[in-house]
Amino acid sequence: MESPLARLSCFSAEPRPSRRKFARSAVSAVAVLSGTGDEPAKVRLADVSVHGCAISGAVPWARPGRFVAIELDGDPPIQAIIRWARDEAAGLEFLRPVPSGYHGWHSLIASPWSG
Repeated sequence: MESPLARLSCFSAEPRPSRRKFARSAVSAVAVLSGTGDEPAKVRLADVSVHGCAISGAVPWARPGRFVAIELDGDPPIQAIIRWARDEAAGLEFLRPVPSGYHGWHSLIASPWSG
């Protein structure tokens, strides 16, 4: 007999389909995250797409719903909103797709880190 919880997707052995519209590239790069009135923090990018990224690092002020700016060396900051944050990791959604002139971001998106 199947248990009632087995029908719920979080208890299923089947992998859940991705809800993302655009694939993210696994990367390894350092960026600076800034929030209004908070000390900027160095973070490590875990994955990135033209619409967002995942970061890791100790950022005590990172909370879902906060507006932030993330800066990759050589490119201007990108405005984003924190969509989730837990255990020194967070997911950011960019307010606008990464502009074509942001070469550092686009090189990360096009050439995923394989280490």
